[in-house]
Amino acid sequence: MDLSFIPAEAVGEMNVVKGTPSVIYGANAIGGVVNIFSKNYKDGKSFGKLLSQFGDNNSLYFSGIYLNGIPNLPVSYLISSSYRSADGYTLPQSFNNTNVNSVQ
Repeated sequence: MDLSFIPAEAVGEMNVVKGTPSVIYGANAIGGVVNIFSKNYKDGKSFGKLLSQFGDNNSLYFSGIYLNGIPNLPVSYLISSSYRSADGYTLPQSFNNTNVNSVQ
């Protein structure tokens, strides 16, 4: 999971559980667990964020997040989406590929 996608505005509380007590969260949580609790966006408060990045080799990255609270209910929701693509890696022109074959 990419934690950089969670906006600071959405984080209400963080708890760190170190060591063996973290095993209650699963067998692979021996080293520790970080719990991130989102804010409760009550009374129709909302937050949105869009991000787009462009780079070499036609690389694209788009992401969006939306948090909203439902008026008169103690319920809020978070919707997120992302898309990433690229044409691949281009070797530098200084790269020299040499094949060596041996016949016995």
